[in-house]
Order: sequence, then C-alpha cells, then structure tokens
Amino acid sequence: MDSAQNPTGLNKSERLEQIAVPFKKTEVNRAYTSFVRWMRILLPLSALALIAIVFAWPDMEKKIEPVRKEEILPKAIKAQNELIKPRFESTDRKKQPFTVTAVTARQNEENPELVYLEKPVADMLLNNGARVSGKADKGIYEQQTEKLFLEGHVRLLHDSGYELEAEEMRIDMKTREAFSDKAVYVHGPAGTVKAVGLKALAQEELLVFNGPATLTLKAGQDGFELGKALP
Repeated sequence: MDSAQNPTGLNKSERLEQIAVPFKKTEVNRAYTSFVRWMRILLPLSALALIAIVFAWPDMEKKIEPVRKEEILPKAIKAQNELIKPRFESTDRKKQPFTVTAVTARQNEENPELVYLEKPVADMLLNNGARVSGKADKGIYEQQTEKLFLEGHVRLLHDSGYELEAEEMRIDMKTREAFSDKAVYVHGPAGTVKAVGLKALAQEELLVFNGPATLTLKAGQDGFELGKALP
C-alpha cells in the first residue's frame, strides 16, 4: 500500500487500535455522565424517602404530644408512649404514596421532643412509577429542631439497581440536607463510589463525597436513565 492510500503510515492493526481508543473513551464518558447525573438527583431524593419516617406520624404538621396510656389500645402499646410495630401510610406534597414501618416507635420519657425508632423502613412510589426506599437499624428524631439521626446499616435504594450504604446519616428537615462523616459506599449499573462521608443538598440537587474517595466506572454500560430518577 502506497502513501497515497495510507497517509498515516500505520499498518492495519495499528490503525484499528487508534480508532478503538476514542470509542472506549466515549463509553467511559457516557457511564461517567450517567453516574454523575444519578448522584446529583437520585441520592438526595432517596434520602428524603427516609425523612418520610418523620412525616408519617399523624398530624406531623404539629408536634407529637405525650400520649396517655389509656388513650391507646392495649395491643398497640408496650409502655407509655411506645408503639409496637407501627405502620403508617400516607402521601407526600406531590401526592406520592409512601409506607413507613418500624419495630418500635417511642418517645423519651424525660424529653418528649425525642422520638426513638427501632429498625425504621420507608418505601415511596414516585409519580413516574419508580420506587425508592430506605432503612436503618436505629433512628432518633428531635421534634423541635426537626433533625433525624440514623445509624447502623443505613441503606438508600432505587429500583433501577442503585444503592447507598452508610454507617450513619444526619438529616435536617428544615434545610433538606443530609450529612455523614462515616464511610459511605454507592453502587449501581454505572459504577461505584467509596468515600469517607457525604453531604446531600436536596434543594440544590447536589451531592458531595468527602475524600479520600474512589470512583469506579463500568465502561459499556448505558447507566442510569435521568428521567427515571425524577419524581
């Protein structure tokens, strides 16, 4: 083959290898873009699914008042202000239904502002048909400051296959922000993230992972469909 037919001067194998490089980069960039979009939008949304635990209490617009023992059915109470296996069903402000369950829900006897939750689980169906859920071993809600503290195997999931695992998480309902200073791990079809903490700002649709952090992308994956993440 003369130079007119092969202006690059490369053999066939070398030319094919050169062509393959930008294709691989395109696949990685596609996965990266999809993963970043998911992290920015879905994770703050999933964190809000756990906040539904708080909204699930009856008349949550008002503070929970101390409950007198005689006002509660005997089968639903173990001790004063403690409910056994409570189950709440309602909808959020966007008319999206959610269900919240727990092993127990108890008010602190000395400080009724504190509500303790054992193994809380929240499940929410979004208007687009997608489902998000969250659970933890323990939860503490401070009614006056509207802050929720979760600890022990905190998990946030989306039915598309994405999941966040953390040792603990603090959620501020007033500012719609979530924080964690402990190890977090995110995995899904497009890749994984390992970090030593995170900050999620729901209103800004922003998620920040605290370093040192490691991002691993899976090339060749279509990744997460952005439209599926939106409520």
